[in-house]
Amino acid sequence: MLIPLKKNEFLSNQENKKRLINLLTDKLRLAGCSVLQATDDAVLLVVQTAVQAAQFPNTVPVGNDTDLLCADAIPRRDGLE
Repeated sequence: MLIPLKKNEFLSNQENKKRLINLLTDKLRLAGCSVLQATDDAVLLVVQTAVQAAQFPNTVPVGNDTDLLCADAIPRRDGLE
């Protein structure tokens, strides 16, 4: 689908943004990905999800946000650092 708008113009419309998020969510789920969608504070959801994921071995958080530093400071259950 081609959209004849600049990204900022397209995403400034809340309905467009909602439809895009829903489309991406559906495609990711169909591909077998786990998708979480924040209703309020997305940063809080990212940190909570990282903390939960840190309880499992072989979990590697990927990102460039300072919130990941907070998640990295939480000790893992298996004792690995």
